[in-house]
Amino acid sequence: MSEWFAYDWELRGVPAQFHVDLQCAAALQKLTRHTTLLYLTCLTRQAAGSDFSYLERRRLDAVLKKSLRLLGESTLYAGYIDLPGQRRYYFYTDDARLLVPMFEYCGRERRLKLECTKAEEPNRQSYYRLLYPDAAKYQTARNLRYIADMDSRGDDLAAPRRINLHFCFPVIRQPDPFLEEVRQQGFAIGQIDCNTAYELPYSVTLHAVSALDRAQLNALTTKAILAAQQYGGVFDRLDSQFVPKKRLR
Repeated sequence: MSEWFAYDWELRGVPAQFHVDLQCAAALQKLTRHTTLLYLTCLTRQAAGSDFSYLERRRLDAVLKKSLRLLGESTLYAGYIDLPGQRRYYFYTDDARLLVPMFEYCGRERRLKLECTKAEEPNRQSYYRLLYPDAAKYQTARNLRYIADMDSRGDDLAAPRRINLHFCFPVIRQPDPFLEEVRQQGFAIGQIDCNTAYELPYSVTLHAVSALDRAQLNALTTKAILAAQQYGGVFDRLDSQFVPKKRLR
């Protein structure tokens, strides 16, 4: 059974949307011979820099279905990445010879330009390091849900307000390198507590000022989470002030 997860991230500096089957992690642990990665790149035939046309975008699902039939049921479909005018599908197999029918299929496709390549990945690094979300990537999806929830309650999303990021740590030192790093990133340090009943006893709250804009919120959570990970910190939650929309009288 598949468990699909989508999130926005950058790929080589270009905004992209990642779609990954989280259940592939367990499957890959069992299928130790599935070390051949086949990745199928679908490209628009429009002018350079263009996105897919309406008909091209409709064709993408048909290309995936045809590919899965050619690759067979033993192949693992791990996910795909969307870029402007480009989609790349990722498959893991134990039979590198499957590149041949895929290559032939690429030559027959007329609506889209297709390219299929293989790579040997005994560590499945494309799945674990590229597709599979870490804590910062996971949070971008949660940020989107948080913004949608606040919007449904009548929040003025464009209004700047205090954003609170809550973290847990095994230890907080004096002076603490994490706190010094996030200060330099523009965060204000809020309350610091200790409760020895928890495995990570120290809690730290960071403050920043931002609108509830997806890009701004993602930038805040990403840089704070990546900084915390260096010192054993774990992101707990996000909250913010509620700013009601102004009603015209």
